[in-house]
Amino acid sequence: MRHIFILGRQPELGVAELESLFGSDKITDFENNLAILDYEGEINFINLGGSIKCATIMEDIENLNINALPSKIENVCLELEKTIPEGKIILGFSFYNIPSDIGSMTKLGIRIKKALSKKDRSIRFIPNKELDLNSASVYHNKLTSEHGIEIIVAKIKNRIIIARTSYVQNIDAYRNRDQERPFRDSKIGMLPPKLAQILINLAKSNNKDPKTVLDPFCGTGVVLQEALLMGLDVIGSDLNPKMVDFSVKNTSWLKEQYPGVKDPTVIKEGDATITKWDNFDLVASESYLGATYSFFPRDEELAKEMSSVNNLLKNFFKNLHEQIDENTGICVAVPAWNNKGNFMTLPLIDQIEDMGYNFINLKHSSAKHLFYSREDQIVVRQLLVIKRK
Repeated sequence: MRHIFILGRQPELGVAELESLFGSDKITDFENNLAILDYEGEINFINLGGSIKCATIMEDIENLNINALPSKIENVCLELEKTIPEGKIILGFSFYNIPSDIGSMTKLGIRIKKALSKKDRSIRFIPNKELDLNSASVYHNKLTSEHGIEIIVAKIKNRIIIARTSYVQNIDAYRNRDQERPFRDSKIGMLPPKLAQILINLAKSNNKDPKTVLDPFCGTGVVLQEALLMGLDVIGSDLNPKMVDFSVKNTSWLKEQYPGVKDPTVIKEGDATITKWDNFDLVASESYLGATYSFFPRDEELAKEMSSVNNLLKNFFKNLHEQIDENTGICVAVPAWNNKGNFMTLPLIDQIEDMGYNFINLKHSSAKHLFYSREDQIVVRQLLVIKRK
């Protein structure tokens, strides 16, 4: 079965996540924020942090004249008519990389709405404010349910894809896990649950079937909670006893929200440069990111900060190296500094091989250049996807 994924704000992370989970050979195309996956197995979409939507491809047309596209879309939708149940149906359209306008798309949607309506079926068409419906609109209008339809029309290279959305991000669940957990600490930064999922999934590049995830900088427990929701055992540690307490309480809260979630194996106080951990096969973590800045620091200040963080992380990776083998999956977010779009990275990035590690080979993105950032951030995250030599 062929699927098209609408990737998130930083598509290189989304495609790396898909490649890590499904293999580079299953991704047959990637361009801008679109990726095509040829995969017959189950897709556990709720565990994907880097994808906004997933749609099942109905038509894949090469070199289609753009003037013939409206008729083609209408024909594909009419083919769906025999599979649409009776009752009230909600219909929406999203266009990606297609030269179109809201007015033309609205007229097409109204025409298709009339064609699909019948005595025992009513169609409500969702008008677009943009060419694509955002995840909130798709989710809250239940367009992936039995009585909902979102048609995605996308141009990728020289091909037009027409697909029906199967999955969309559950924005309410993400918001709940991020904002409603009882213990948070804005002073140490907020790790988004989506990014925690990406860290875990990228670590699977080197271990497709892990049993236990280690987070040696567990903070308030975001990686732990996402790993528990994936059905994994978790081990967490942090130098700060307050963070250990927060992780324990937040994972207890998670069990109340999601009955059936496991208890953490271990959450303990520990210095990541010297602590010994037992029985883990995956490492997913956001490391210490250093000082926060409201404006870019002076050269001397930044050099001092980079040296301090670099030494700490080198000692951590040395300690970790002694406790893992070549099959351990590893993805660690470390700091980088954004100077007007120029990312300044830690010296250890170029010293990974000397430290006994290799970057994982990724076909559709570079494991050495995966960044999670926002335009106004100075301290950003660089995701290291590595394995022991």
